[in-house]
Amino acid sequence: MTGPTATPRPFPLPDAATPMGFLIRRAALQKLWHSVGAATDDPAVLVERLMAKEKPVDAVRCIAVCVPARQAIWWAWVSARHLVTAEVAAEPTEQDARLHLLGVVEEWITTPQDAKRREAWDAAQILGLDHPVALSAAAVWFSGGSIAPLGAAIPVQAPAGMAASFVAAAVCGACLPGDHKLLPDRWRGSIAQGLEIITRLGGWPVSIKYARQEFEGETATPGAA
Repeated sequence: MTGPTATPRPFPLPDAATPMGFLIRRAALQKLWHSVGAATDDPAVLVERLMAKEKPVDAVRCIAVCVPARQAIWWAWVSARHLVTAEVAAEPTEQDARLHLLGVVEEWITTPQDAKRREAWDAAQILGLDHPVALSAAAVWFSGGSIAPLGAAIPVQAPAGMAASFVAAAVCGACLPGDHKLLPDRWRGSIAQGLEIITRLGGWPVSIKYARQEFEGETATPGAA
């Protein structure tokens, strides 16, 4: 007779100081770690496994939290632009507000000035935060600088990491509309674009280093959540 089979011990979460540890905690993947991420310290492998398990939203979030805000917002903007282009083709007279906001976000990406950041937020609120281009603008708003009204005596910092959350929402939201049969291709295309940003930054360790520096700077700022 053989004895009872031992219950496998859960693979421990990587240390928070490591690149993978930062990613897991920022992307809130602790519950998925044992089934998806265990036994790898390669974020690219983790993203591949998430896609294989049909968890593209988690894969998008992995990338969004590991890319510095400005580059991540560019990713969100490109995703929103694809959607707005399709919408304009379908209803050319109904998309002026979205086209305008798309242009404002692009201007901020080119030259990140506070006046343009506030203009993007004001336009996003008018449009409504239920469209990827408005979510991209919200990421701009929360990317740095005070979120208090202009001229307020006391600056108010956004909660740390908010820009990445809106980037992920924008990218995911841009994938969903359209022919459902093409959804897997849209997910793969968006993920590939995000991974290309990481490659251009010098790879996962370098990109995570920049993203960690931004995040820790936000958490260290007085008034940040």
